Amino acid sequence: PRKNTAEGGCGGNSAVFLQKIEASPAALLVKAMHHRKILFSLKEEKIRRAQNEKSKEYFSVVRRAVTSGGGAASLVGISLEKSSDFVQEGQPRKYMNQITYSDFEKVDIRVGKIIEILDFPEAHKPAYKLKIDFGSEIGIKQSSVQAVGTHTKEELLNSFVCCVVNFSPKKIGPFTSEVLTLGFRNNAGIGWVLIEPKNNFVDLGSKLA
Repeated sequence: PRKNTAEGGCGGNSAVFLQKIEASPAALLVKAMHHRKILFSLKEEKIRRAQNEKSKEYFSVVRRAVTSGGGAASLVGISLEKSSDFVQEGQPRKYMNQITYSDFEKVDIRVGKIIEILDFPEAHKPAYKLKIDFGSEIGIKQSSVQAVGTHTKEELLNSFVCCVVNFSPKKIGPFTSEVLTLGFRNNAGIGWVLIEPKNNFVDLGSKLA
């Protein structure tokens, strides 16, 4: 018979534990794998929650940025370098968390035609007020763009542009912007260069896919 080499209660408990190990190693292995699976699942859930919070924070910043400053006409124009998702200058640049195709489908980007363009003197920065025709499904919507200095009114009138049409309306002074007109920041740092699809190849109201 096995002798207990330790004195006192601890020695007896240790002997019983050793007997259990010798008696059922397979059961202990299964239990260990089960615990490992639980820990891995908890780690994945923690990562998902962190990514979800980061995504919420980013889109909140996007929403505030694109609806401020006289209706700034670009999602691309946000200073992403200030985000924690980017590293310091000289180091490799990181990009935002990946999204699924279903996330992308939530952004409804349509082609419209500028049918009216006016100056917007009440805006904080030089801007135009636009009326954009998206065809029979969506109709005519208003937008404001900081394109003064990069586009003339004559140039933009009757041109085709790309807009996010499923944002909530945004009040900009006395003007209500109903859609977000997309563009890129001018490399001279003055205004925005609008995205203008060739009107010979797309129909009003066409959706970006």
